[in-house]
Amino acid sequence: MLYTSIQSLINRAEEDEDRTIDTIIRKLVLLDMLEQQQEEENTNKVNLMTLHAAKGLEFDFVYIMGLEEEMLPHRNSILSETVEEERRLMYVGITRARRELTLTLATQRRAGGQMRVTSESRFLDELPEEHIDWPAKAKKKKATKKDPEAVADEYLANIRALLVNR
Repeated sequence: MLYTSIQSLINRAEEDEDRTIDTIIRKLVLLDMLEQQQEEENTNKVNLMTLHAAKGLEFDFVYIMGLEEEMLPHRNSILSETVEEERRLMYVGITRARRELTLTLATQRRAGGQMRVTSESRFLDELPEEHIDWPAKAKKKKATKKDPEAVADEYLANIRALLVNR
């Protein structure tokens, strides 16, 4: 049984780094914990985890928070030009949902003690529109385009916030 579980995790691993003994053990422990919880309680509950930890798991309902630029993709991956890894993680997250996926984002966040305007993640524009029920996006399409000066002010505010936080 243990050998079969290990072999299954190795076969499902997408990256070589996911085939290391440390990664396999962590996944086995996580799967065991989730299985024990399911056996102990048959109540509705929330599992909170990172996108990395969600690999190989499925849930009826999945909620992914923080779909803003500099959150997902993270600012460090943008600066180091490794956004592709973040895109892969986003894919991992959205494919964990069996029945319903909910994605959220904030229009502003507190960073360094100051409120800062955020912009939606570039990954949201890559999702097929025919599969998305996005009320805020529908409102945006109906509304007139933003004033170019307002857009420029928003970008400058984000840049200032970045410089202050360094």
